[in-house]
Amino acid sequence: MGRPQVQQYGWDRVTPITEDSGSSTPTSWTRLQRAMGATSEQLVGLLRSVRNPDARAVGEWSIRDLAVHVADTYTNYTLYLRGQGELFSDPSEITAHNARVVHAGHAMTVEEAAERIASSAAELDALVGQRRPDERVRWHGGIELDMSGFVAIPLSDAMIHAHDIAASEGRSFKPDPSHASATFANLTQLFPYYVDASAAAGFSASYDLRLRGGGDQRFLVFDNGGLEIATEPRPADCVISTDAFTFMLIGYNRISQWRPALTGKVIAWGRKPWLALKLPRLMAPP
Repeated sequence: MGRPQVQQYGWDRVTPITEDSGSSTPTSWTRLQRAMGATSEQLVGLLRSVRNPDARAVGEWSIRDLAVHVADTYTNYTLYLRGQGELFSDPSEITAHNARVVHAGHAMTVEEAAERIASSAAELDALVGQRRPDERVRWHGGIELDMSGFVAIPLSDAMIHAHDIAASEGRSFKPDPSHASATFANLTQLFPYYVDASAAAGFSASYDLRLRGGGDQRFLVFDNGGLEIATEPRPADCVISTDAFTFMLIGYNRISQWRPALTGKVIAWGRKPWLALKLPRLMAPP
């Protein structure tokens, strides 16, 4: 979430999510909950040590802008669980909201944004602790997600932008592999709503996605451009074994897929292993 560009997808063209749609397992849910606290602590620590808050981080956004955006994201997801906050009907409205928030927060310091993230993340963690992983939560566009998928959205946002901030500062950011695996696995609940319609038009194939670090596994089945996510095993044209955070960075257009492929961080096999190269192009970053 939070990339400043408008993507070509449509929430209204997707079949509602079914029960077997990438939902969390008990161990995955536990790791997801642990990831909430650990990731916010890493991000807040990173922001508190930033040397140049006005340095360009991603697109036209500075480190300060990203800090303001992530603070707003954590606040909003806390509000959503309280039945408050503004939900949007179209993806472009989220992009416009993010731009307004960043513009309005130009006077906020990175330190102030970090404190707001720490406070909102703690509140979100407490609220999530009172819910079941399979409890349904209303999201934008009238979409309903399991709690596990809902939580994975601000978590992935924080991980990606922590990477952006660290890279801008000449540093590195690496989440716990088991936390990244649980986050990415549960984020797949959202994937059917972010298929690039033009890239996936007429495409039919199945993927077995195996995430290292947590043992999470998801099956992605494209049928004439539509996408179904499943946790139950099924035949696959292409099997992908990948470092979860690396694949997340590829999906969010932060890194090329070629170096991870050449260094073994992404490995593919099966009847049609070459389809691994096509998968990132089929999705618009959420």
